[in-house]
Amino acid sequence: MRLDADMPFFFGPDAGLFGMYHTPSVPARRAILMCPPLGQDLIRCHRLYRQLAQSLAEQGMAVLRFDYHGTGDSAGDSAEVDWDRCVSDATTAAAELRRRAGVDRIVAFGARLGGSVALSAAAHARFSEVIAWDPVLDGDQYVAA
Repeated sequence: MRLDADMPFFFGPDAGLFGMYHTPSVPARRAILMCPPLGQDLIRCHRLYRQLAQSLAEQGMAVLRFDYHGTGDSAGDSAEVDWDRCVSDATTAAAELRRRAGVDRIVAFGARLGGSVALSAAAHARFSEVIAWDPVLDGDQYVAA
């Protein structure tokens, strides 16, 4: 295993977003942005996201996991979590990943609300593809459940 395989850092406006960059084992030709879900789904998916990111990096892809404003290790209070801000944060994270990896092709991956965020950010973030795993398509139904 490489010593620099997982690199934590802060980025974005006021360096308030927390990210974990997974360095590829060879020069990257594409990159994966992992958009996290929110709430209990985030807690349940954390290990999966970490293991998937490490595996993809070992296969030669640059990977960025990150926390939205007000979540995880990013700045802000949990009461400040806002849908539009999450979508904007995904776009900011995509730009950071392009800069770090030196590639333009970004594939977004997201489970549950993370998939929904990735789909909403796709145009502005210029994702080449979106892998949305069980995305939330009906917000009212999701909140009521």
